[in-house]
This record gives sequence, C-alpha cells and structure tokens, in this order.
Amino acid sequence: MYTNRQAVYTEGIVCKSILKAHENYLSTFHFREIKSITFIKIKSNNNMEQNQDTSLFGLGIDPTSKTHLSEAARWAKFLAIVGMAMCVIMVIFGIIASTVVSNATKEMESSFGYQRSMDTGVLGMTMMVTYILIAILYFFPCLFTLRFANHMQNALNANDQDSLNESFKNLKVTFRYMGILTIIFLALFLLAFLVGGFGAMIGS
Repeated sequence: MYTNRQAVYTEGIVCKSILKAHENYLSTFHFREIKSITFIKIKSNNNMEQNQDTSLFGLGIDPTSKTHLSEAARWAKFLAIVGMAMCVIMVIFGIIASTVVSNATKEMESSFGYQRSMDTGVLGMTMMVTYILIAILYFFPCLFTLRFANHMQNALNANDQDSLNESFKNLKVTFRYMGILTIIFLALFLLAFLVGGFGAMIGS
C-alpha cells in the first residue's frame, strides 16, 4: 500500500513536470512566433518605406528609359553636328557676301561714276559681322548639345553615373542658354515696337 502511494506520488510529480515543461515550451514557442511576426511586420514596413523613398527620390533608369535616352542622344548628336556645319557655312557666306557687295559697289563706281558713300562701304562689313555674330550665337547651343549626346552615350554604355550627371548638366546649360537668348530677343522686339510706335505718334 505504501509502495502504491509512493508510485502515485512520483507519477504525479512527473506529470506535473511534464505539463510544466510543455507549458514552458508552448509559451516560448508562442513568444517566438509573436516575435517573428513582429520582425516580419517591421521588416515589411521598412521595405515599404525604402521602396517609397526610392520611387520618390532615387529615380532609376529602366530599359525603357535607357532606350529613349539612347535615341535622344543619337538625334541630339545629329542636330549638333548639322548645326555646327551650318555655323561654318554661315561664316563663309558672310565673308563671300561682304566681298560681293564690295566688288558690286566698285563696279557701280567705275561704270556709272557712282560716288561711293560711307554707308555703301560699310554695308559689306556689316553683313559679314552680322552673319558671324549669328553663327557664334548658334554655335554654343550646338556645342552643349553635342556634349550632352556624347556623355549620355558614354553613361548608357558604361553605366557611368558621373557621365550621366555631366550629360544632364550640359542639357540644362543648353536650355538655359536658349532661354536667355529668347528673353533678350523678346526684349529687343518689344523695345523696337515701342520706339516705332512712339516715332509714329510723333510723326503724325
């Protein structure tokens, strides 16, 4: 009888130990599961914030953008080279026009006894200077456009971030240069319009 009681007592202690160990295991597993879920949520939120920051401030170049930029660079190089060639032709044309005007005035003077005046003599030089000035003004945007195209092609071929930045810098300079020229020409046009209108009012 005493042996049975001791066995029952021992069995009870063993069962309690097993139950307690099982409860500890379940609580530990539950804690690990909650911790894992919390870590997954925090990591997911961090990834969402990182993706949002990347989409807003870290713009990348995907294959579609790369294709568009590559084609834009090719057309930009073509336009820049043609523009530079036109600048050279414009300078040559200005020199030829100045020479032709000077020779024409000399022939008129020798054939018809035409007295060469100061205005007629300066006309050829004025034409040459005008063409050369226009060629110089048009040359710089062509130069910046060519630099944009070269740096863009280098950036896309070599995945060079510095070349990409330099390319967009030259594109910015091109638009800024053209914008300043546009403002100057609009101001001169407005000034000429006001002066012409004021002169017409005085004449009438």
